[in-house]
Amino acid sequence: MGLTNPNALVVLAGESANLGRRVSELAEARVIALNPAHAVQETERLAVVLMDSRFPLTPFSVDGMVLDGSAGPALLADAGRVLRQGGRLVAPADTALGTGFRVLARDDLQVVAESVGQLVSISR
Repeated sequence: MGLTNPNALVVLAGESANLGRRVSELAEARVIALNPAHAVQETERLAVVLMDSRFPLTPFSVDGMVLDGSAGPALLADAGRVLRQGGRLVAPADTALGTGFRVLARDDLQVVAESVGQLVSISR
């Protein structure tokens, strides 16, 4: 996910949310455990958020995100709004990525993409 900067903000959804504590400690990151599959204990660097259709975050505020199959189409579409330019998204391989993403790697299970930010049309 490109978590080289301490204090990066990461969203981990579903099953991956259960890794929140480890990610926060190893990467010195702030982690949002989104709709965790199991109970997750909050810490100073780990917050649990339960929601369904739109991230309760400001645009371009997230450095990395891991979404699983439990993330519906609305959340996948909203990922582009909250990821900063250059932010990384890890999602199921069959995820339809919008034009705001550039695929970095893909295998049978997952795709890793980078947010290219909002595309601006230049016309004369």
